Amino acid sequence: MMNCKIIYFGLIADALGMPTETLQVPSSDGPIDLRGFLEEKYPALKTLTWKLAVDQEIVDGLCTLTESSEIVLLPPFAGG
Repeated sequence: MMNCKIIYFGLIADALGMPTETLQVPSSDGPIDLRGFLEEKYPALKTLTWKLAVDQEIVDGLCTLTESSEIVLLPPFAGG
């Protein structure tokens, strides 16, 4: 396991009751299913629409992490 900082925005932060946390995620020599891991830990995420970014890059859920990885959960947003 390794500790990674996770940042939650908008409705996701509201649903989980926190804007950020340090979470122990499984360490691996290859990609892990981070989306699946987070939805298992926080079932409320299964009912929300969100994107996952690791180190400022949108990923589909499979990714390789390091202790310094920045993980961000982004709700849908509109802008102009």
